[in-house]
Amino acid sequence: MKILKEKDVPKREDKGELRHYYLFNDYEIIVTKVPRGHMQLWHSHKLIRETHYLMKGQIEILEEKKTVIMKPGDLVLISPGRAHTLRNRGKSTAYVLTLKTIPNPKPHPRSIFSEDKEIKT
Repeated sequence: MKILKEKDVPKREDKGELRHYYLFNDYEIIVTKVPRGHMQLWHSHKLIRETHYLMKGQIEILEEKKTVIMKPGDLVLISPGRAHTLRNRGKSTAYVLTLKTIPNPKPHPRSIFSEDKEIKT
């Protein structure tokens, strides 16, 4: 058994959004603190499937022509190749747990998790 402490994992802050990265060879777990009113940049992944689980708050997930309002306990799957973003439309900070996986069972290099993101302009 291995325990990873929040203080020991990589983190990144961008415009008030704070992410903690729990990195493994074949998947990644990200816990994101999303401030009220914050919206991520539109982006897509060629190979990665994202599974978002809302722990606290209210999040709006936009995927090309579809929008979903998440409440705590809701889970949303984003398939590879689908442009998407998320926005905190709630009245308080939201907390999202994201699981990133590669659906194709072929072995892939770890670098895919950091490099497979295309910002949409």
